[in-house]
Amino acid sequence: MPTPRHSRLVYRCAMSTHAAPPVRQLVLFKHGVAYLEHAGPVTGNFELAFDKDAMNDVLKSFALWVPQGDATVGAVAFDSPEDPLAALRERGLDFDADNVLRGLLTFMRGRAVRLHGSAPGAPLAEGEVLGLQQGRTASHESARSAEGETLTLRTADGMLRVVPLADIRGVELLDEAARGELQVLMDKSRAATSRAHRSVRVDVSAPTQALHVAYTVPAPIWRVSYRLVAGREGTGSEARETVTVMAWAIVHNPVDRDLEDVQLVLTTGQPVSFVIDLYVPRHVTRAVVQEEVRTGAAPRSFAKAKGAPAAPPAPRPAHFGPPGAPAPQPARAMLMEDSPELEAFARADVGGYGAGAPEAAATGEQRGEFFEYRLNAPVSLTRGGSAMVPIATAKVDAARQRIWRWGDAPAPDIVLHFKNDTGVVLEEGAAVIYDENGYAGEAMVPFRARGGEVRVSFAKDLSVRCTGEQVHTLRFLGIHAQGLYVMESRERVIEHALHIENDHERDETLYVELPRQAHDTLELPPDATVEELASAYRVALPVPAAGVREASVSLRRKEYSHVSVSGVGTGEVARWINERTNGARVPAELERILGRLRAADDHAREAAVRSQNATALRQRQEAQTKQLAVLRDQGEEGQERLAVVREVRRLEADATELERGAAELNGRAHTERELARKELLALPGMALAQPVAPPG
Repeated sequence: MPTPRHSRLVYRCAMSTHAAPPVRQLVLFKHGVAYLEHAGPVTGNFELAFDKDAMNDVLKSFALWVPQGDATVGAVAFDSPEDPLAALRERGLDFDADNVLRGLLTFMRGRAVRLHGSAPGAPLAEGEVLGLQQGRTASHESARSAEGETLTLRTADGMLRVVPLADIRGVELLDEAARGELQVLMDKSRAATSRAHRSVRVDVSAPTQALHVAYTVPAPIWRVSYRLVAGREGTGSEARETVTVMAWAIVHNPVDRDLEDVQLVLTTGQPVSFVIDLYVPRHVTRAVVQEEVRTGAAPRSFAKAKGAPAAPPAPRPAHFGPPGAPAPQPARAMLMEDSPELEAFARADVGGYGAGAPEAAATGEQRGEFFEYRLNAPVSLTRGGSAMVPIATAKVDAARQRIWRWGDAPAPDIVLHFKNDTGVVLEEGAAVIYDENGYAGEAMVPFRARGGEVRVSFAKDLSVRCTGEQVHTLRFLGIHAQGLYVMESRERVIEHALHIENDHERDETLYVELPRQAHDTLELPPDATVEELASAYRVALPVPAAGVREASVSLRRKEYSHVSVSGVGTGEVARWINERTNGARVPAELERILGRLRAADDHAREAAVRSQNATALRQRQEAQTKQLAVLRDQGEEGQERLAVVREVRRLEADATELERGAAELNGRAHTERELARKELLALPGMALAQPVAPPG
């Protein structure tokens, strides 16, 4: 029987593993993923280990390519998501760790093996395993002893060969299926000992000096922590406020391995990313059918197709990306250290540095839709470790403002105001402000693109106090028609009476923020200036040193309401006419309309009176009719009955007349109202009438 290759008991995998290329680049995003890129020489097949929860992202993004050379990438194998111990139990390979040899030999029953002893040369025996014979010791009746155990084989000539287990030093597996089961045992045992980790094995056809591997994994987001150092340069009228912005990035190692001298890139963009389960196999339910009992079928012929079918394409070796060229990069162009673009990128200037501030360790640049901070020096992160590195340092002109928002407590906020001229995008992050060489407060820096305005509030100024009261005045402006509605327009004047106290021994400017709506009109004191925000006015009011300032700021606002023409009544028209005396724009023809509506009201009131009287007569008529039921036709009761009949008839006639009159009056009221509504819509210029501003 020929001896198969690689058949020792300590069976070597057909794909022996070598060192994986090192991680050269780590890119951290703000949406929960990290991009890693390995690059370097490999001598053959290699493995990478990942956390089980990262496998979906790895399988979604795993890419390999060989920029130069003839090496190709074959299959990328990975541990299945099943429980490895359960898989071993299902195959009958769940041996006790202290009885592996006995378990394997028992598992090999019926399969061919070659046994080797300690002496070189000819093997001890060769044949098919029948089983183990357990031995016993004198001192421990229940314990098995290798000294007394034997292995029984059936040799090629049909003999049963008994070999002491203690003499066996090596076992060759001559059965291909047995070697496969042993490989399963090795793989699942490795997966079981790695617990939450899973291996990804890459088959490389030949050694190469430049293999690239790229993938994404779940990762904590990187965050920014700022130091804002307020300062002042120059003296006298040429003095100017400055702020030195120092940004530190807080990063975490996203993989369970040490990262040595990797290029770290921090990206502010947020590409689309999602979770899809590619790791757990999916199965479909197929229909179950029964075979039919069939008789022999005659052969069938098929017509020839028009034109010969195209030849199938030649199979290509399994690899990622075209041979000799890098694969497309996911989501952005990744740059390696030897890239000319990276050299130009590293020369970018971040801006001036504050006195005593650490020099920025990163350069920043816009890359398509993203902005990147690229660390100038390699970074090392231990397994499970984190780091904080300076990524930007720049000094910019600044101003110090005191801002008070309407409704706040009296003390205004002290605000640092500067333009983002740092040359980099400012991510949202916590900031500590230092002033006069000491701690001054804390703030949150908002996300700001380059050139954007930044305001951060870090303290309260207790030496400045502001209080205010509001007075609302509502004035009727006029009416105009819009479709089947009558629009009323009014002007609301909101007067803000401000009382400001300044205890500083210097003049100050207080910025008061007042809520605003679209199309508001603002009235200011002569020495005030204003800045319009999306939902507020920011009014700058000078306040003298150690003094008090009273100021009034008014907002004029148009307000509108509408009522359906069919719902307009005497009250609305009378109110419009009365308010016309205050200068509101109301057509004079409303007097005639008011007359019609009042007439309609009079008719309706008279109709209501007649209806009430008719109802009373009907009630009396009903009572008289009930009396007729108990009166007889003869004698005195007959005379009384005739009198009641005459009274019932009179009541009937009177009630009918009143009801007819009420109906006629209601008809007149309806007619007057309809004429009033038609005349309301037909008023000259009514459809074009617009509210007018009040005099002055």
